Amino acid sequence: MNTMRVKMIGTFEMSYNGKTIAYNDFHSSKITELLVYLFKKPFDQISNHELSEIMFKDASQDPLNALKALVYRVRVLLKEFGDEPFIISSKGYYYWNESIPVEIDLDEFEHYIQLAKKDEEINYEYYEKAVALYKGRLLPMIANTLWVKLENTYLESKVLQAMLALMIKYYEEESIEEFKEMSRKILELDVYNEKAHYYIMKQYIRENNIELARKNYKNLETLFRKDLGIDPNISLKELLHQSQQQENERRLEAIQSTFQQFKSKQAFECSAEEFRQLCEIEKRRAQRETSHYHIVDIIVKDENTKNNEALGVNLKKAIMDNLREYDCVLQYDQNKFMVLIDCEWDHLKQVIDRIKSHYYEHNGYEGKIYFQGMNIKEYKH
Repeated sequence: MNTMRVKMIGTFEMSYNGKTIAYNDFHSSKITELLVYLFKKPFDQISNHELSEIMFKDASQDPLNALKALVYRVRVLLKEFGDEPFIISSKGYYYWNESIPVEIDLDEFEHYIQLAKKDEEINYEYYEKAVALYKGRLLPMIANTLWVKLENTYLESKVLQAMLALMIKYYEEESIEEFKEMSRKILELDVYNEKAHYYIMKQYIRENNIELARKNYKNLETLFRKDLGIDPNISLKELLHQSQQQENERRLEAIQSTFQQFKSKQAFECSAEEFRQLCEIEKRRAQRETSHYHIVDIIVKDENTKNNEALGVNLKKAIMDNLREYDCVLQYDQNKFMVLIDCEWDHLKQVIDRIKSHYYEHNGYEGKIYFQGMNIKEYKH
């Protein structure tokens, strides 16, 4: 005997004896509802009165005759599969012919979910099979029926469980295309899924694309506040913060590596952006551990000359020659400099005195040097 194969996930479709009938072939929600009821309880005998109440409650003045007419229409439809007596009626009861086995994709889905978690370790192969069966909401043409709503809620929770497990697996294996496809499917099903967003952001960060991770969080934050009136889970924001710290430290290492490549006895001259980044990194580091970094503002002025450029050139040479190769120097005006230096406060005054002595020794007393220092913890951009 052939098996009746039924699809309910995302559609309604019956296949038997090499022929298929889909919902679009008959366009009747009542026919669908009756067939689904019989398929879900294939060997349960239900009285005509009970079935008519289920099918036509508050919708017909004569539910028994309405049921008879509906059963007739279903039998006519099923004749396209052959002359077998698919629906049996006996002594005031209707039921599916028990000699014709029924296989339903919803039951197959549940079977795969159970197999995936049968042992202590997850069997991802069965999760993949379960996800492959998911084609959308359960029986969309009768989605407002109470039992379908309940079944669909359960179905979506289980398919999300499988999808999330697979997405994390793909992330850990660095299977990028599979990861992206699975995360897309999850967000189509549940745009608010914070666990999916967390791993999507982690993937962006792993690809060194912190800007996309930040954009993803901002969009999610806007969505949560607009639709739910709350902020996303704090773990997503902490992930961004940690990644930004790691990125800053990578930049510092890159800059320090550049210092080493120069192999110069002079201090390192950097751009304003590099100086800002280095200061922010060292300030954060100082909050975690002991730090002797200081920022010093050094200016040379001469009331008798307006040639600040010449004064700046001479001061710059004095600064560069008297600092170490891993100290950082920023020239932010013709005669104005900022220095990031790693030394204790008492020693810092000696360094400044050395710079001043060098300047005056080579330039006479043209111009006067002013300086102001602060601990890195006091730094504000």
